[in-house]
Amino acid sequence: MNEVSDEVLDEIDKCLSISKLFGVSPDKLGDVTGSYSAQMQTQHLIDMSKLFALGDRRELLGKRMNKQKLECPECGTRQVQLVGYLNIKPAEWKCRHCKHEFNWEGGDE
Repeated sequence: MNEVSDEVLDEIDKCLSISKLFGVSPDKLGDVTGSYSAQMQTQHLIDMSKLFALGDRRELLGKRMNKQKLECPECGTRQVQLVGYLNIKPAEWKCRHCKHEFNWEGGDE
């Protein structure tokens, strides 16, 4: 059995943290299982530009939600949360009050 270096273990830990933060399954971040060679240790496991784009979209949706005063279409409360935005347009939202799920993308800022 091949031993895994501390650097690789740290990289796996970072990938798992990023996957939880952005709601992406770890298998989408790259192959983090199997045997590790020196080449694998230096290979980038994730495409940072895609991660930044996802973060930018999430931030944009939050700004639109606040600026346009997004409300639940069922009960009218503003207590809504973003539940899905990865590869989904329009984004999915859920009311924290009545639990109604709905889609909303908002207009231009």
